[in-house]
Amino acid sequence: KGRGTYGIVVAVNDSELQEEYAVKKVITIFADLNTPLRSYREIAILKNIFHPNIIKLHSMTVAQDPESFTELFMTTELMDTDLKRVIYSTQSFGLEEVKYISFQIVKAMAYLHSVAVLHRDLKPGNILIRSDCETKICDFGLAKFNRNSPVYRQWTAKELERSEGKLASSMREFHKSSKTSPVLAEQMTDYMTTRWYRAPEVCFKFDDYDEACDVWSFGCLLAEMLVRQPFLKGANEKHQIELIIDMIGYPPKRFIDRLDPTTRMAVIKTPIGVPQNLSKLFPMLDHNGINMLRSIFCYENRITFDQLLKHPFFDEPYTQAIASNFFDKGVDKGEIIRQLEAECSITATTHEEFRKAIYGLRFDRLH
Repeated sequence: KGRGTYGIVVAVNDSELQEEYAVKKVITIFADLNTPLRSYREIAILKNIFHPNIIKLHSMTVAQDPESFTELFMTTELMDTDLKRVIYSTQSFGLEEVKYISFQIVKAMAYLHSVAVLHRDLKPGNILIRSDCETKICDFGLAKFNRNSPVYRQWTAKELERSEGKLASSMREFHKSSKTSPVLAEQMTDYMTTRWYRAPEVCFKFDDYDEACDVWSFGCLLAEMLVRQPFLKGANEKHQIELIIDMIGYPPKRFIDRLDPTTRMAVIKTPIGVPQNLSKLFPMLDHNGINMLRSIFCYENRITFDQLLKHPFFDEPYTQAIASNFFDKGVDKGEIIRQLEAECSITATTHEEFRKAIYGLRFDRLH
């Protein structure tokens, strides 16, 4: 199917199961320390989440023994193409197709955020599509289990309530302090997603961004589907900030006050203009579509994926299809969060430690 920075993807046919699959061979896994971390994150998350609009990981195996393997193999369901190729093809691509595809992305992202996972790399190349427009999100190498998420905090609070005795009391004090202590708060990196899809708070190098960064990326992706070209195509970080300010105006003072000196200077030097008229940029959208984009492209109080599920932009045929429960019958959401917390916690700093951790994630649901 293709070759990428980290490996090769091929289509295979399992004659025993009479099914076709995609097999990704990661061949440069220990060339640096970033690649094994990306691979570990992707496997740990995909192994534990299940949603019809998220690529399904069937197995992960390695070719050699645990102390010397240099390659790994990830088997997923097979898709026809990706959204980037569709957008830049000559294929007809109207508003109804855009709605159908984007609604599936919204459903998948609402699910991810409901189990405290940030994708952090939403872009057309990471959205896989079949010929009937069935859509699935892939590439979780930059995804992160977010312990700062309200979802995670609610879950830990419930776990504490189930505990008893002295241990419960001490854990409750720790949980209480972790809400306010900047030392205990988990910091985020600005190394996420392609520059064109980065939210303002990421461009401004804030280390406490949250689920809202994925919503902004989705908005950029949606805009790209509508106009069939990148929406905010910054040539560099400074230019990206300029494009954001040109579109939605100058950030509030409380944003400016948090910036590091270099970023603050870039923002201050950006000419202050009038926010662009989204109706002129997207004449194909009605007032519901424009209002939705306005609720996405903002500095604060950005709409959530949960709220997007019920937005009037997605009219009745879509909203009728919403399942009130993202989880299969018998599946415990808390158990998914528990598994993600356990397997996404990695302290490896050397190739040997990463090799051991990745080997421990092996699984096979096919045989």
